[in-house]
Amino acid sequence: EMILHIAECLDIPVYEIDISRSHRVGKYNPQSSTPRPIIVRFMSYRSRELFYKNRQYLNETEYYYVTVREDLTRENLNLLRRCIELRPSVRFYTKDVGLMTLMKRKQYHLKRYENENGLYTSSL
Repeated sequence: EMILHIAECLDIPVYEIDISRSHRVGKYNPQSSTPRPIIVRFMSYRSRELFYKNRQYLNETEYYYVTVREDLTRENLNLLRRCIELRPSVRFYTKDVGLMTLMKRKQYHLKRYENENGLYTSSL
């Protein structure tokens, strides 16, 4: 229900039939102040992309505190965290479970980090 309400707030046409399944991750901890993440599997790539493209507008809704991101592998999640740590001024994002960045109006797919000074990239 929360996903459908977020879609409604973002004014995007995502309905119950567009969601294959959804569930919370991890064990319930009554002492935790943060809610558990929700995994959502969409029926179509189109619905998923529509939801992801509009996630930037969450800041303008009552769900300003919600973060929408892909379910990354541990390796890609560590890469994302490391990239943000090394280059906080650069915008990194995920797309189709890959890590991306824009530099000088050119999109790059990040493969791995080599060291503190550089990232191994491939141009798209």
